[in-house]
Amino acid sequence: GNSTETTPRMIADDLVLNNEFPFTARIVGRPYDKKAKDTNWKLDPAHEVEFMMGGNPHPDLSGWIELEAEDENNWEPLLEEGMIGFHPSPMFNVQAGYADIFFSDPYDTLTNGGRRMTVARKGALNYKVGSTTQRLRDPLQQVNVNGQVSRIYYLAAVATNGGGVDGNERDKDYLARVAVDLTAGTSVGALYYGGSDLIVSPASPPAFPPFTNDFRRAGADLRHDCALTGVSLSALNLWSRDESPTGTGAPVGLVTGYVEAFRPFTVGRRQVVPLARYNWGSSDDNQVLAESLRAYTLQVAYYPYANLKTLVEYTAAEAGQSNNNDNRITLQFDVVF
Repeated sequence: GNSTETTPRMIADDLVLNNEFPFTARIVGRPYDKKAKDTNWKLDPAHEVEFMMGGNPHPDLSGWIELEAEDENNWEPLLEEGMIGFHPSPMFNVQAGYADIFFSDPYDTLTNGGRRMTVARKGALNYKVGSTTQRLRDPLQQVNVNGQVSRIYYLAAVATNGGGVDGNERDKDYLARVAVDLTAGTSVGALYYGGSDLIVSPASPPAFPPFTNDFRRAGADLRHDCALTGVSLSALNLWSRDESPTGTGAPVGLVTGYVEAFRPFTVGRRQVVPLARYNWGSSDDNQVLAESLRAYTLQVAYYPYANLKTLVEYTAAEAGQSNNNDNRITLQFDVVF
């Protein structure tokens, strides 16, 4: 008969075999997606496909791989994330691979990948200080150590934006992150992330000569789950300073952040989750920024089944000094199997 065992089997003292193959897939569709600047709405019912595999080949080891293909990239498969981990203790873990710098962080204030709830991204993770700089949500090569000691969570990482690209081997960026669980539903945290990156033009011939950008990021975040009201609140304020993000030698300072709240409701045994977020951003030297300085996101999600999410989302954004307002309405479904 069919086996219902889910506990991994010990093949040997140092080898584990999962009873079920650790594989899942996700399809994201947008039957309706309309931006104010577009002349017509976009029909995109097959927007994105993700394939994810993860497992524990040993009780102290883990692995995770995510491949992604989108219609915007002609369905070319790309490695979105790939991480391996060594977990001898909850107080000490080592993870290495290719993912965004906050991949190992368990708090939703900084995450972008699988725990992302909206079509519109959290602005602080999506801003680019210069046209060639990395966003905090972009994947990179990294090694990190992390763990939970009593109420304190820590994360320290060394990373490189250039990866294995010739000429970028010397770039090393460093992250230090601490979060404290004040109560069962409340945490506060802080982070510092900085380095000196050599920016090399990917074009041939080069579009610009190589240059170095010294950058610093400092942030404070809050997460609160209110037992009385059922509202989950998260917030982040991020200070950015880049000495030469465009190679001109002109420093740029930027302050970005967001506040987000959502509250699940049960309606007829199904779950409905309204969500609201406010993003902000400002530049201390009044440079015109490519990203929106103010954005409001409103979403209502409905879960007809445990593995199916449908949503309608509205975002109103005002971009920089150009006053280029851009509103967006999206209908989306996510199905995981």
